[in-house]
Amino acid sequence: SDKDINALSLLEQRIVITKDADFVDSFLINQQPYKLLLITTGNVANAQLESLLFQYLDTMLELFMQYNFIELNQTTLLIRQ
Repeated sequence: SDKDINALSLLEQRIVITKDADFVDSFLINQQPYKLLLITTGNVANAQLESLLFQYLDTMLELFMQYNFIELNQTTLLIRQ
């Protein structure tokens, strides 16, 4: 469940990667999960999503040292919080 994922994320200080807006609401209201990567690419092929993740991986790792909520869309990374 989302509650279990959030609890594990907090316990192990893990980043939750999701397309689910429920996690955004939980993060904004309760500061859970620990950190959040929201994928807002829409319906793209798995290969395209994988390519985007690899393209921005180093940047995401750097940003998550300072920020807790980042969004990845088809063209860029957005810092949300």
